Amino acid sequence: MEDKYIVGVDIGGTWVRVALSNQNLDENQFKIKKVRTPKETKFSISNAVCEMLLELLSENNVSLHQLIGMGLASAGPLDMQKGELFNNVNLGFKEIPLKKPIQSKFPNIPIYLANDCNAAVLGVHYFEAEEIEKENIVYITISTGIGGGVICNGHLLLGKEGIAAEVGHGTVELNSKVQCNCGAYGCWEAYSSGTGVKNRTLNALKEGKIHAEVLLKNVENDVSK
Repeated sequence: MEDKYIVGVDIGGTWVRVALSNQNLDENQFKIKKVRTPKETKFSISNAVCEMLLELLSENNVSLHQLIGMGLASAGPLDMQKGELFNNVNLGFKEIPLKKPIQSKFPNIPIYLANDCNAAVLGVHYFEAEEIEKENIVYITISTGIGGGVICNGHLLLGKEGIAAEVGHGTVELNSKVQCNCGAYGCWEAYSSGTGVKNRTLNALKEGKIHAEVLLKNVENDVSK
């Protein structure tokens, strides 16, 4: 009897990752590929996902009929009915189709789409949390942007359009002059996300509030930090 496999896809503002796993989720069997999130066209992300998946299948001698499902976890906002990203301030397009173009290349594989933070908090709920912790979990990601996922009384908290826990666009500074990529002022994401820190640092350099020499000294001349 042939082994069956599942595919996990993580779509973020900086990286796109594709993982191939057997259905038992054996960690030592995970195979992963990643690329910098492509932003040339609205189909660049879906094309990259398909290319990486085909490479993983070929490299690991797995055939298409051995795949039993694919999960797409993406930064939002998401239109679940259309299966696409919309108005994502970090990716540059008003609409980015995900599910349909990938499904067209893998027509016989069930594909499920979820907000990345909702997917993450579900992963913690099912696979990592202690029994006493499972019922109520708050999960926050701070990366290119800031997002969140919440399990309340054992249920995933979604709200309208599935973005109830998008905490990154909550206001943390009233009357702020720091503008977020979403257009609002004072968002947590504008201050503390990777994008926000970079933007604020560049602005401070331009205004002479900090100096490049000081920054380099703080990171021991390693700009990757």
